[in-house]
Amino acid sequence: IEVHNTNCSGSGCDQQGLLRPNGTVETSCCCQLMHQFSVLGIACNYQITLPSGDLIEVSNHMSRSITNVLMLTEPIRAGTTLLRVQNKIAGVYECYSNVLQHINDNGGFIVTLWMKRGRSLDRSVPADTANGYGRQERQYVVSDTVHYHIVSLVPTNPASAKWDEIYGMKYD
Repeated sequence: IEVHNTNCSGSGCDQQGLLRPNGTVETSCCCQLMHQFSVLGIACNYQITLPSGDLIEVSNHMSRSITNVLMLTEPIRAGTTLLRVQNKIAGVYECYSNVLQHINDNGGFIVTLWMKRGRSLDRSVPADTANGYGRQERQYVVSDTVHYHIVSLVPTNPASAKWDEIYGMKYD
């Protein structure tokens, strides 16, 4: 896991999608009520085994709700600086690993995600290609890389998750 400064301190976007796959942070989000939370976001990399046995990887995923429910006993306070939390990351990682292992041992997770294949505008296409309406046809190159985006990560069987034990494992 890594901690990143973002421009979001609201609750509308859940900090999802603020960290691009290449590690850069988006300059804005959709939140309107700002200064409610810290601008710090904790990014995680996940390996998810599908029922078929296939493995997918999700990189640089940030979610304030996942952080608050499964990682920390209380949200990061507004005004907390990156410098202040940098030396605590190893402890947060250890606690979060224990929580994930505990839930995996008790039925696993239901992971809701969406995926998007990257694409970029092909600048090598001649400028004289036009469609029937007098506009230039945009030519895109589709990437081989598929980026997965987690929407929710919840225990498969919430009743057997033993939330008291999970709370005791979270970083305080």
